[in-house]
Amino acid sequence: MAADGEGGAGPTALVSKEAPGGGQLVDSSTVGRPVGDTSSSAVFVSDLPKNFHGGDEALHFALGELFGQYGKIKKIELYMEEGILETQNFKGEALVVFHKTKHTGSHDKGDPVYESCTDMDGRWRLLGKRGWRMRCEPAEWQKEGYDVKAKPKVHPCVEISNLWEYDPSKPMAWFAEMQEVIRKHAAEHVASPFVKVEPSEGTATIWTKGAQDAMKFAGMMHKSFFFGRKIAASLCRKEKPIFEEMAKAPTGELTMQLPTEVWDGSGPLPGAGAAQGPAIVGPAPFDPAAAAAEAEAAAAATAE
Repeated sequence: MAADGEGGAGPTALVSKEAPGGGQLVDSSTVGRPVGDTSSSAVFVSDLPKNFHGGDEALHFALGELFGQYGKIKKIELYMEEGILETQNFKGEALVVFHKTKHTGSHDKGDPVYESCTDMDGRWRLLGKRGWRMRCEPAEWQKEGYDVKAKPKVHPCVEISNLWEYDPSKPMAWFAEMQEVIRKHAAEHVASPFVKVEPSEGTATIWTKGAQDAMKFAGMMHKSFFFGRKIAASLCRKEKPIFEEMAKAPTGELTMQLPTEVWDGSGPLPGAGAAQGPAIVGPAPFDPAAAAAEAEAAAAATAE
């Protein structure tokens, strides 16, 4: 590697100062890169471990712990890609969004994006319980080719689980009744809840009008009992199903009036007035004598 650097045929390689004697070689062009515009208040992180110990939730927590020392974090998003059997696999990339401050975009002390990129880009840092070298750069918000209306809108909700063990012999009407029971119970504590149950999973999702209602209902329902089963409640944000108002049957006293006359097929319809147009005339009554005379006349004409 040293000969390659001296000949100028490749990039200069330096021994990592963070791990002296560890044999770690670092491309000097990847360390301390110039930091671009930080006004987005977000950092794009790449080269993250795809199989982090503890899973994606543990990585999410570790990133929050690491970047939280530079400023107050608004959200952390892990980028996923489609895997096999409808699974989602982590791409090794994440977005860390800070709350904006008066120093955001200043490239000075107090600018969380500038400080985090300067301090961690291409350098060894403790991620969870393991040292890792990641790439950090200011994120640029995409303006073209992005339709905000195409992204489904999510609403605060509460998911409760362990409601029942799925029994295929039970009719769907039973699960619909349980859904209504849960909705009525939720309506006693929060305004206008929307409930949807998953019969095969034994779960129900309750959408509320706001996050405060969701937190209130989740705190009340967690570790409560439903048909003798201790249920678990968790906060989440999901796309709310579209509810179509079904046609309702008429209410009140329903009466049926039987007809007073029966139509025999001849003459006008009973109760039909002149304003309804010409009367419907049925076939004439069958006359055996007239039919026999008509048949004889036809036979005589044929013989002539």
